[in-house]
Amino acid sequence: MTGETSGPFPLVNPLQSTFGGFDAFVAKLNSSGSALLYSTYLGGTSFETANAITVAANGEAYVTGQTNSRDFPTTVPLQAAKSGTAIFRTVDSGANWTPSDSGLVAGSVNGFAFAPGAPSTVLAACDSGIFKSTNGGANWMRIGDTSVPVNRVVFDPVNPSIVYAATGGGAFRSTNGGDTFTAINNGLNPTFVRTITVDPITPTNLYATSISSFVYRSVDSGANWSLSNISNVNAVNVVVVDPSTPTTVYAGTNRGVFKSTNAGATFVAANAGITFEAIKALVLEPGNPSTIYAVAVLLSGKV
Repeated sequence: MTGETSGPFPLVNPLQSTFGGFDAFVAKLNSSGSALLYSTYLGGTSFETANAITVAANGEAYVTGQTNSRDFPTTVPLQAAKSGTAIFRTVDSGANWTPSDSGLVAGSVNGFAFAPGAPSTVLAACDSGIFKSTNGGANWMRIGDTSVPVNRVVFDPVNPSIVYAATGGGAFRSTNGGDTFTAINNGLNPTFVRTITVDPITPTNLYATSISSFVYRSVDSGANWSLSNISNVNAVNVVVVDPSTPTTVYAGTNRGVFKSTNAGATFVAANAGITFEAIKALVLEPGNPSTIYAVAVLLSGKV
């Protein structure tokens, strides 16, 4: 049999014993189906799915499926490396782009964070963890102690040793630049975290979003979270904080833009003139935060 697993899987004489986060598996049962005769992971550090398996007369198994891993294990391959580039970089304002993902074995990149005061230090939130570059993206290495999908990664704007990660397994905090992370999920439910936003003036104040109508707030660097519900909303996609008045917080939702003037305690709709409902991104104009840009999505998927 074959399939995929997102958690620890019982192994018996495995070909691959290392779990990459979301791997395919191959297993063989005894004739009564009561015990495993053989089982193994099959995958790299990203996502794998297995679609079918067949066994030849000599006992050799053939598995078909899909991989997003750049380090998928191969032996005498027809194609030795996964094609495509996860990151591109330009140094001339977009006139020319070059691949910039050496050492990055993730299948996809969800976002970047630049260290305050050291822009050549970059973190990439990936589908198989966090990767770090100290030379402006020329080379990357995996950091941290988690291989779960990371949706967003952000630096503390004052202390670059503090890093927050929003992941499929909860919120995490690092105090050593991302070398190790500690879960900070007290009050978060569910623990799937889409985004984390740090107050630029008081960085102990955090805002997080999940797969719900709630905006989660913390005033102690994520040690504890409380929630604010936005009525008639199914999903909060993004939260931004006004740096000139940090008690003013905006939330982009599947029902438009909502605004809080009390640090996220309550929200009211701020949609005058917005004809599309789903807001996927919000950006405040630097130096003039009363000017806000919103990316809105039609039901047809157009922007």
